[in-house]
Amino acid sequence: MHPKRWTLGIVAIALGALAFGAYRWLPRADTLAAADSAASAAHATQTVSVFAAQQRDVPVVVEAAGTVVSLDTVDVRPQVSGSVSEVVVREGRFVSRGEVLFRLDDRAHRADLERASAQLLRDQATLTDLNRQLTRAQDLRAQNFIAQSAVDTVLAQVEAQRAAVAADQAAVRAAEVSLSFDTIASPLAGRAGAVTIYRGSLVQPTGAPMVTISRIDPIGVSFTLPEAQLTAVLRASGLQQGAAAPC
Repeated sequence: MHPKRWTLGIVAIALGALAFGAYRWLPRADTLAAADSAASAAHATQTVSVFAAQQRDVPVVVEAAGTVVSLDTVDVRPQVSGSVSEVVVREGRFVSRGEVLFRLDDRAHRADLERASAQLLRDQATLTDLNRQLTRAQDLRAQNFIAQSAVDTVLAQVEAQRAAVAADQAAVRAAEVSLSFDTIASPLAGRAGAVTIYRGSLVQPTGAPMVTISRIDPIGVSFTLPEAQLTAVLRASGLQQGAAAPC
């Protein structure tokens, strides 16, 4: 080979290697442009929202698992012994105060009332007759036809009969009360529980409850709280005045 051609070939190879290295290692134009764009974005102005600080109360919510409970519960029992003649209440039903729940057999108490009333009428009639006798005796005494002792005797009879009439009136009231006990009414408004008494059942004041009435308006909720929260809750509810909230 001619020495001149050999030299030209070496030069061509060197130039090609140099060009490849420049392409491989020098940054490309698009890469430089992306870098410039990122730098510009980094130096751009950022928008930040600013709010004035305020001091105010915020609600504090305390959650706890609770159970709904009645604030007032009454076990209904009879005030006299007797046989149930009618069951009016129904289990789970809402009842009003004074609403009839049960009726007992009242024939014996009704007979007692009639007997006491009849005795009262008889003694009142006797008292009326004695008052007339006293009036006549006083008139005769005013004319000196009888002695004062006769007037005093009639007067004593009148006073005794007045006492008998008063006793009869008390007996009538007692019989009326006993008769009223045969009608069992609800002492409060609420919901009736399980009815354990049926028609014909014999009930007594010392026996099991006939039904339980639970007040549901208003209703209560029973729940537990950690001791660390109890003071703050009592203070917020007004149940404990001057209590300091826990830190």
